[in-house]
Amino acid sequence: TLPGRPTLDCMFRNVIADEDTALKIWNVNAVNGVVGVMNVQGFAWHRDTFGFRNRHKNGMIPNVTAHVKPSDVMTWHHQPSSSSSS
Repeated sequence: TLPGRPTLDCMFRNVIADEDTALKIWNVNAVNGVVGVMNVQGFAWHRDTFGFRNRHKNGMIPNVTAHVKPSDVMTWHHQPSSSSSS
């Protein structure tokens, strides 16, 4: 199986520092698709402690809003049916 991948709407957004975008990851198995949504604003890997830490000065994590839809799972994108015209 393949690893989870970011959805198109957060692919080229700064989900760690723009204080607006949630990280959305999608994946599929044999019968279902799944989208995981996480607020990772302000968090970064800290090499000294080998863990994540909050980079915001006041320690407050901004609220973000995410819209999850079936088309976030890339294999479920609508593909137009081929119709023959005569």
